Amino acid sequence: MKSALDPKITQPGLRRQRPIDVVEAERSDLQHWRLEKSIVELCIANQYEPLTNRHIDILCNIGHTSVVFEVKACPPYDIAGPLRRAVIQLLEYRYLYRDSLKPTVKLCIVSDRRPRGGYEWLIG
Repeated sequence: MKSALDPKITQPGLRRQRPIDVVEAERSDLQHWRLEKSIVELCIANQYEPLTNRHIDILCNIGHTSVVFEVKACPPYDIAGPLRRAVIQLLEYRYLYRDSLKPTVKLCIVSDRRPRGGYEWLIG
């Protein structure tokens, strides 16, 4: 893991359901960066070291607990898809990094939109 303070380049997903809107993609990348920056600043303000790697957006170890953050900037017309991907990614990271994470693992989705309707169960 490296420090989350280091700049990094995020890669867009390999699979798209519709044509890529360049302006929307730029907004999404900027919003993703802003959300990550906010979580990093929150970790630092609480004296926790934010970490990252090529998979995990942000990881904070707090005592015997690892908190894994997956950041998703969601377009206004589709929150379900990004949230589903975030759940899958977090479960995958917990499995892949099981030997590196603390005994207790908390999985957190950070989004710029609040889940509504059938997706409110994701709010913890």
